[in-house]
Amino acid sequence: MIDGQAIAGQRAHNVRSLWDFAFEPSVIRKLYKSYGQGFGALDLLRSLGRYEQVSNETFSAMEEVWDEQNIVIGPNNISVAGAQGATASFELADECLDTDGNYYPRENFTVTFGSTALGFIQATITSITQAVDGTVTVVVEPWDASKTLSADYVFAGAEVAVNDSAWAAETGQPKGTVVGWFEREFYAQILKDTISFGGMELAKQMWHKKEGVGLFNAELVRGEFKLDRQEEAALLMGQPNTNSITQQSQVTQANVPVYKNKGVYTWIAEKGHTLSYNGTTDIQIPDFDEAAEYFESVGITDDIVLVLCGGSYLRRVENSGIKFMANPIDTTASGGGLPGDYLESVRDGSKTLLNMNFGTQAVQKGGITFVFKKLPIFSNPTQFGLSGYKLNDAAIMVPVTTVKEAKSGVRIPNLHARYVGLNGYSRKRIMATLGGMDGFAKQRFGDPVVSEIDGNNTYWLSHVSFPFFEAWKGILHQRND
Repeated sequence: MIDGQAIAGQRAHNVRSLWDFAFEPSVIRKLYKSYGQGFGALDLLRSLGRYEQVSNETFSAMEEVWDEQNIVIGPNNISVAGAQGATASFELADECLDTDGNYYPRENFTVTFGSTALGFIQATITSITQAVDGTVTVVVEPWDASKTLSADYVFAGAEVAVNDSAWAAETGQPKGTVVGWFEREFYAQILKDTISFGGMELAKQMWHKKEGVGLFNAELVRGEFKLDRQEEAALLMGQPNTNSITQQSQVTQANVPVYKNKGVYTWIAEKGHTLSYNGTTDIQIPDFDEAAEYFESVGITDDIVLVLCGGSYLRRVENSGIKFMANPIDTTASGGGLPGDYLESVRDGSKTLLNMNFGTQAVQKGGITFVFKKLPIFSNPTQFGLSGYKLNDAAIMVPVTTVKEAKSGVRIPNLHARYVGLNGYSRKRIMATLGGMDGFAKQRFGDPVVSEIDGNNTYWLSHVSFPFFEAWKGILHQRND
């Protein structure tokens, strides 16, 4: 039936993907809720407009390296100053040079030695020389004539920041720096699903129509969400095919490589940072200070960080937030109580707590705003919510930024989705029916019967990739027990 009417007879409608309907938000929420799907990470990328078309299923992009670097003093040939105001010299550690022998420090730039406990000494780089074997020697001289660059300041492994430059009038320009980049490879993954209907099932289904678009029913909605879950799994947890796994082409019979997307979790586990917490002592609000410190160390200072997490992780944060508000000095305490400002006078003159609903949407620590998004697929006990995975207690922290692609110079979102297509042809979501003797496709669309079976197959295919740049700025926060 179509909205209560019989479907017999040929009509000019078509069975379509939900992506073609552009439903109102209220309808979308109802459909998602019907299948326990929830609003996932891929849906978030769509809503942020981070979805675009690309013509190739494999592509590479150049990710720029951070354009600043500190100095690390190497273990050999260190010469400390023997007097106030005297020069000191040292070799750069191997990690300060790239594969082509380039290094970051330049002459006449200021470097800072020391600490808050020791005190600071600023010095200017008076010379830099590079030997035939590639070794780089740096000579520095303190700006303050009363300061001594002793072994307390100049030692193997010491990290020294390169700061401002200072030049006399009528002098030349500093040497230019070489900015490197990483080449990242991305692969568009083909995902598929199928739902088969018997002839009687088609007759019993309640079909809904949207004028000018087409038809859908509840079972097709289920099929759409099954493919959505596949895309969500590839986006978050996918591992690339580095094992040369192939499948046989049904067109040429040749063995064809299977391209597999590399997921956000996989990228960060390889390139980024991992923080852990104990499931017994639980997550504490001050734990986000540690995350903020890491983000600051990679240049994320006042940005929004998306925290993609399981339901259990989010509840831990919420409960910790309640404790933090009750006793901000000791977050593990069960007592404490809210200050008097949270109380109101009632008619009899006594005090009572204001009604308060606590639901964590964001936490701001160290100038960084952590915005939480619960991932249904991390909570789903048939998916990554399996108890042994512990992903329901985990979070992926991704800064919401843009990056410059070094080849083109264009700024693009650090995490986004791409679908394959060109000149009006799109493989973002393809949907087709293959009719049999059930007669549905013939009666509804005038399509020929292609099978003797009293049934109907509906096929889905999507061809998508999820490029993720600067994964080294991401954090995995997960249990260590």
